[in-house]
Amino acid sequence: MISDVAGLTTWGKQDFPLIDDADVAQVKLEDPYCSQADSGRIFWDLPSPRAYIRGAVYTRDNELVAASQRRGGIASDVVLTVNPLRLTREERELASGQMVQGDWLYVGNWMHVFGHFLVETLPALWPAFEPGGEHFDGVCAHRFNVRERFAWQDELIRLAVGDLAIRIIDETPMRFQSLAVGRRLYDYPQRISSRANRVWDAVANSTGVENEARDRVFLSRSSMAARGQDPRSMTNAPAVDNVFAEHGFEVIHPEEIPIRKQVAIARDARILAGAAGSALHLAAFSRAARVVELGDARTQRSIVPTQRAIASVKNQEVAHIQYRSDGKGGLDIGHLEDCLNALGLT
Repeated sequence: MISDVAGLTTWGKQDFPLIDDADVAQVKLEDPYCSQADSGRIFWDLPSPRAYIRGAVYTRDNELVAASQRRGGIASDVVLTVNPLRLTREERELASGQMVQGDWLYVGNWMHVFGHFLVETLPALWPAFEPGGEHFDGVCAHRFNVRERFAWQDELIRLAVGDLAIRIIDETPMRFQSLAVGRRLYDYPQRISSRANRVWDAVANSTGVENEARDRVFLSRSSMAARGQDPRSMTNAPAVDNVFAEHGFEVIHPEEIPIRKQVAIARDARILAGAAGSALHLAAFSRAARVVELGDARTQRSIVPTQRAIASVKNQEVAHIQYRSDGKGGLDIGHLEDCLNALGLT
């Protein structure tokens, strides 16, 4: 675990609850239904959950496949999963009119947030990596709570399993000739399965980008902050970049480079640092990096649970630099320098 002396962190391994391999199973269904997707806000007097999603798989006999559901709305998760036990006749008839031929793999929800896609959607490809794994004609998923689709999502899927067809289910339900449904490997933010490594390693090894070895890499958010695209940005983000540069880090703006190169850089870096959040989840593709998580006003003293989950199954050493305000909406630069020095990153 992370130890803390006088406000300065040290390197430490992470413990995170694991899903037992015996509980990681899949089922192959003939002629199943994929319900329509839906989402919205919940208005009540509790802080969580604040929203809901709908979308699941049903057998040909119209029975809900529990493993197809996202386990949401618990712990710190704010999105509740709601699905009927059975679909209406009208929804089943509509789905039957959208019959999809071939053998398909269900990958849960098509998460739109980068970090969630890395730890929830990608690992759901695991049945394709089982010994003697079956060939699939395509992968399908229910949309999460936005309809926007990004090129990097398709590219990450295809880095893992090749040029397969991808179908995202929205308001129109579908029926598939054959569909494999596997247990999800990350119960956000509670438990994770080490089998996620098989998928992450496949992506890391398929980029086609070589020679990206760097001693130290800092994943900066200053460009996003300058464009007003980062609500959690620090007012002195450029100064933070400068401190890391002065301590031997190559400062990289992930959103400005292709996803393949992002993966390759994270794969080959010896030390990978970044602000707490999605970009640092690129550590999932690392071969042997130590990870430095820079806390913000949201995380304060605690490492992000998903970062802990990744570090646990990757056996990574992690250091969390506590957030200390400079009183102007930024990070105390002297504190940051002291922490990096305490970590031996002079």
